[in-house]
This record gives sequence, C-alpha cells and structure tokens, in this order.
Amino acid sequence: MRTFTTLYPLSDNEKKNFVGKTNGKDFQYEVINDNIVITKYTGNNKKVIIPETIDCMVVTVINDFAFEHCQFLTEVIIPDTVTTIGEFSFSYCTALQNIVIPESVMKIETGAFMDCSSLVSITIPNSVTGGLYGVFSGCSSLVRVNLSQHLVEIGYSAFENCRALREVVIPDSVQMIRSWAFAGCSSLRKISLPESIDKIDDEAFADCTDIVVYTQKDIV
Repeated sequence: MRTFTTLYPLSDNEKKNFVGKTNGKDFQYEVINDNIVITKYTGNNKKVIIPETIDCMVVTVINDFAFEHCQFLTEVIIPDTVTTIGEFSFSYCTALQNIVIPESVMKIETGAFMDCSSLVSITIPNSVTGGLYGVFSGCSSLVRVNLSQHLVEIGYSAFENCRALREVVIPDSVQMIRSWAFAGCSSLRKISLPESIDKIDDEAFADCTDIVVYTQKDIV
C-alpha cells in the first residue's frame, strides 16, 4: 500500500472552493492492472476532491470501506475516471451532505452510503444498472432521489429507513423491486410503478403505513 503525495491540478472553480482543504498525502492506494484503487482516506478535511490520477495512473475504484466513519466529511467530488464505488465505502459518514457521482460510475456496491444521515438528495447516474443493495439504507434525511434511467432492479434494503423520503420516480427500465427496498420510508405517500415491473418482493414497502402504490398492470 502506498500513500499519495503528489499534488493534482484543479480547475479555477475548484481552487476557489477547495484550495487548502484537501491534502494529497491523505490518500492511501493500491495499484491493480496499472489503475489506482483508493483504499483509505486518512485526513480530516470536510471537503474532499478525489484526484483523477496518481503517479500518472488513473483512479478507477474507491475501495470497500475507504471513507467509512469519516464523520467530519460534508462534501465529496468523485472524478469521472471512477467506475466502481465499493462496499460500505462512505458508510456512517454522518455529516455528508453532498456527493457528486459522475456518469463514469457503473457499480455502486452494497451499503456504499449506508447511514449517511445528513444526505438530503442524490442523483444516480444513468451508467448504473445494478440493484443498489442497501446503498442508502438509514439515510434518514434523504428527501430527493433521481434514479438511473437504466436501472434494472431496486435491490434489497436500497432505501430502507429513509424516513424523510417523500416521492420517488421509478424509471421504466426497472423490472423488479426487492424485499425491504423502501421499508420504513414513513414519509413516502405515493409511488407510481411503470409497466416494465414484473415482480415486487414481499415487504418491499413494509412499514410505509400511508403509501398508495399505483400500478399499470397486475404484478406478482
């Protein structure tokens, strides 16, 4: 494992907002197939820009648990070189309010943003097709979600206990909603399901006591 010590270039706008707030040496990483995998953030900055390159190699993965329990973190910018956000990579970042996920990201693994209790809104880029298993579970302040237009399923516990979530637009790419996907979303009052959905698991909307689900066809 190595520590990133090379400063990286920022745009003028980024310099204005972030200069002096992210220390390059605070990233640990591994090299896999000539690409960089960020394994750990060891700093204590509130706002962090993850670099596009380290030692002339492209950053492509934020590894499992890389930012876990960074409870001081309020904002993160992920570069458009990253393709994978690993399991529980930002879990329990309880002060995190804003994170930009670029279109380059194709996989957001299990529990990546679990219990980010200050996160208010999120946009899942159209490059993501996977199920978001437990990805936003426990994000109790989450109000707005923009889902990928190519999402195939909404996975187990994807938005479980997102108690502030009021409305979700399900894209017509989604075919399945898994158990506990929206369980405990007590502020969710209505949801419209597109004709593309073939299956809704038991307990998908458990403890959503006032919800009205609109469907366009009979669903198993």
